[in-house]
Amino acid sequence: MLTVVCWKWSSSGNWKQYGAEHVNVMRAMLERHLHVPHRLVCFTDDPSGISRHVEALPLRAGAAPVPQFERMPLRNCFRKLGLFGPHMAEICGDRVLQLDLDQVIVGDITPLVTRDEDLVIWRSPSRGRRGWALNTSVVLLRTNARRDIWDQYIADPAELA
Repeated sequence: MLTVVCWKWSSSGNWKQYGAEHVNVMRAMLERHLHVPHRLVCFTDDPSGISRHVEALPLRAGAAPVPQFERMPLRNCFRKLGLFGPHMAEICGDRVLQLDLDQVIVGDITPLVTRDEDLVIWRSPSRGRRGWALNTSVVLLRTNARRDIWDQYIADPAELA
């Protein structure tokens, strides 16, 4: 069974705040537009208001450690690197689709999740200090298939920043 993962955490400053209603809307969109057996897991620090049809798990259960970089407004996004950690297979099973809560699904996404690659992620050729950047808004992966990403991050979080 496919596990769809989303993340919802409390934040301050200029960062967007997503609530339980965003998680519940994601669930409804998946019910309409994903035609394979699946479950929705939300890693969160506040499960209040999330539908009983969503598995709300503690944020710390899935998240990677958050680096403490100065002047880095998006550092909380590093939590999502937990997808590549050794713990994710036990929590989510073999196949995971990670979706940000600001996604709007308007059509069938089943062809996306039935792909066979170990990792499907969008790579932008125009961002990042290496001349490219990976965008984790949508990630499809086979758990533990790219353990090297986790190992590299844990060894030196600043290297991936």
